[in-house]
This record gives sequence, C-alpha cells and structure tokens, in this order.
Amino acid sequence: MTRRQQDRQNEITKCEAVSKAAGTMQSENDALSKCYGEMQKAAGDPDGKMYGKIADHFSKVAAACGEVAKAHDASIEYHQSAMKTEADEIEKRLDKTIVPDRFGSVSFSDAPAAGFGYTAKDVRAIPRAGAPETGINKAKVPVEFRHLVDCDDVF
Repeated sequence: MTRRQQDRQNEITKCEAVSKAAGTMQSENDALSKCYGEMQKAAGDPDGKMYGKIADHFSKVAAACGEVAKAHDASIEYHQSAMKTEADEIEKRLDKTIVPDRFGSVSFSDAPAAGFGYTAKDVRAIPRAGAPETGINKAKVPVEFRHLVDCDDVF
C-alpha cells in the first residue's frame, strides 16, 4: 500500500467513525424530540409550549446530525473511489514499466573497499546464463558509454 493509499484509508476510518457517531447522535436527539413532544401533549398550556420548543430544538439538532452523517458518508465514498482510481493508475504504470530481461545482475568492476564513490565506469552488466546476445554494435556506442555495453569474460 502506498503512502497516499494509507492516508486515504486513514481518512476513510476517521469518516466512518464520525459518520457512526453522528448517526448515533441523530437517533438520540430524535428520541429526545419525541420524548419532549409527548411531554408537550401531556402538560398543560404554559408548560406545553416550553416542551414544544425543546422538542423542536432536538428535532433540528437531530436533522443537523443526519446531515453530518450524510456528508461523511459521501466523503467515505469519495476516498474509496479515489483509492481505487489510484490503484488502477499504479497498475497501469507497472504494466508499462520496462523490465530488463537480458541481464542477470550488475557487478562493480573495481569496487572500493568502503563501498562508496562508485561512478558509471565502475558498473558493468553481467549477462544472464543462456541470455541471447544483446546485438549491440559496440562501434556505434559513444566512447564515454562503451563501458556499459562491454561485457568481459567474468570467469
């Protein structure tokens, strides 16, 4: 999983948690709204108006929590879609990647003991056993790059 995909997965996890919490808050506020609505019906005239206002308030809060849950659900869908698109793009790029098939490994011709300070002249290709000849006309290769195509007998 790439760093970007991991970030998207983290966002999805956060959005799922917020969406779940907002859904819970919506149902709790709906329950409170119904409770105060019942209290409004049971109470007399002066208290009934107060309970009615409280019921309306909880109804609005419940609706707002529902909107928050919907927004986070949409965000989850967006991140999941983006993850899939990014994964498809990575697959397409990997399909187009050129993989060398004629060389078994790369060797350092005069590798320093410390292992640092390599230059392009120090690296040469070692053909894989049974690999076809590269068919490169070494005479046409510029002198500064000739060491890249020059394969001496290693053994």
